[in-house]
Amino acid sequence: MDAVTTRVEAAGRQVVVPRIATGENGFMAMIIYTEGNSIGVHLTE
Repeated sequence: MDAVTTRVEAAGRQVVVPRIATGENGFMAMIIYTEGNSIGVHLTE
């Protein structure tokens, strides 16, 4: 997850919600991608 958010920021995009725990479900982050769309990234570890 940290590698993804680092790559997003390196590409000049915005991480809106940094990595947060979602309880038993793992972790999530929200980013704004190239056309201004928001994307949720989910990790189940």
